[in-house]
Amino acid sequence: MRDQFGRQEFANQISAQLHNIQLRLTRLEEKVEASTGSMKQEFLRQVSMLNRNVNRLQLFAPRQRVVGGGGGGQQEQHEAPVRTNARLSARPKDLHSLWTEYTHGLGGLKAARDFTPVERGREKRKYSKRKVFWDVIAKLVDAGWTAPAAVDLIYQVYGRHVSVTTILVVMLRDRKHYNGLPNPRLRVIPPAPGRQ
Repeated sequence: MRDQFGRQEFANQISAQLHNIQLRLTRLEEKVEASTGSMKQEFLRQVSMLNRNVNRLQLFAPRQRVVGGGGGGQQEQHEAPVRTNARLSARPKDLHSLWTEYTHGLGGLKAARDFTPVERGREKRKYSKRKVFWDVIAKLVDAGWTAPAAVDLIYQVYGRHVSVTTILVVMLRDRKHYNGLPNPRLRVIPPAPGRQ
């Protein structure tokens, strides 16, 4: 009987230990599920941040030039291929993209600053509307501003939550109002003579 009682007690102890192990495993499974959910959220946040940074870095990417190959000479002048990628994007999502379109091109399209007069003529309406923005940014960059800082200055002047089209229209209106010059808050003031 004592032997049977010892076996029963041993079985109860084993059963209690198995129950404790099972409870711990259940808790661990819950923790793992909870941490994978937060890890997934963190991963998505990091990917989103990475995408934004890549879009901003496009502003500084080296430009690609398409060089025509061939035998050179007179024949090349007369048979220059017509580039189908010399177009402006339909709706740039923000002013940073608009500047990238000018300097490097968007979506495999040719950079707007490399357009020939004929290509500019084909895109005359869009090009002339956007040129006022490109000219202001180019002057600010020449004066020592970084391109992203210059774009942010334009957002400060015209509003961050205003559409690209509205900003361009107001910039055109300002240029007419200020006799061909941009808004006074966007002008580059040269240093006074004798000061550097």
